[in-house]
Amino acid sequence: MPIILTQTKHYQITMQLREFILGLEAGDTVPVVSELTEILQCSHGTAIRALKALSDEGLITRPPRKQRYIVAKHAERSAARIAMVRPDFPSPTYENQLRRIFGAGKKKNWSFSYFSYRNADELDFNRIAADCDGLVMIPASEDIPAELVGRMLEMGKPVVVLMEHLDHPQISNVTADDEAVGRLAAQTLFEHNYKRILLIKDQPDESTMQLRLAGFRKEAERLGLALPDELFLDTGVCSFEFFGNKLYEKFDEFLRKDIPFDAVFCLTMDAALVVHRALLASGRKIPEEVGLLAFSGENNIAEYFTPAITTISIDLNSGMEEAVNILAERLENTDTAARSFAMRPIIEERESLKK
Repeated sequence: MPIILTQTKHYQITMQLREFILGLEAGDTVPVVSELTEILQCSHGTAIRALKALSDEGLITRPPRKQRYIVAKHAERSAARIAMVRPDFPSPTYENQLRRIFGAGKKKNWSFSYFSYRNADELDFNRIAADCDGLVMIPASEDIPAELVGRMLEMGKPVVVLMEHLDHPQISNVTADDEAVGRLAAQTLFEHNYKRILLIKDQPDESTMQLRLAGFRKEAERLGLALPDELFLDTGVCSFEFFGNKLYEKFDEFLRKDIPFDAVFCLTMDAALVVHRALLASGRKIPEEVGLLAFSGENNIAEYFTPAITTISIDLNSGMEEAVNILAERLENTDTAARSFAMRPIIEERESLKK
């Protein structure tokens, strides 16, 4: 079994020394190795390695012709350095998640490094590990392969994975409660007296889509709602593929078949925007002829459409704050177990469902 870096004496002493130095003023002299062994209760070699690590960070420096380190005058005096890794794909969803992580992390005096990727196989986790104390990972819209999980574990740093479901004892996970999203969608449409509901899936077949669909189908069956195959529309897109034109064409083709339906549940807000436009372009009235419901996540633009779209949302602020708290727990105590947190969905009634 590989050694977990956060459990090593060197890592723990480096974190303690960083916290000690953050309490000093710029230009203050750093204790020498013999003093540090007493202060931190560590070996001579461990103290030297900790000093070198903080010198490499730029937190401390050794003036020319001097033997002792001093606190650097222009160092970024952060309590921890966090790597934020995201797909190299333009997405307001990714930006919203990162912005909220950044805001919550700043409250803890964290600094951040940013890494992006088009192919997770090409991520250099050795380089990332050398530059950070913990990792926030946003996967692409696909299931997380075991090989990627193994490479994250080899870093030996605390990891939080966002928005894709991952059940692993050593990696923390923050997501929406996607199965509850599906259940809430079925309940809401049933309460509004819709009977023939078209499901639209516009993302790859990964964990969030699977759970939303499973939750919807399970609850629909309990409520006695029919779910024929003809009322399921899958765009079949892949990760990093833009789906908008493909969905519009597929939905337009569906409308031309005159298959009866009285409501649409879009598994994402992006799909709802396309469907909203296509319905109105086809002459169908919302909600008089067709109801429209979507999972919006943290996206708040639904209220600006005419008619405004009823959505299922989550509190992304609380979710991302919890992700930061989980990471902080594991940074402070390396024995703390990884844990998961699921954001509870809520319904936001607007104008796109009949009363």
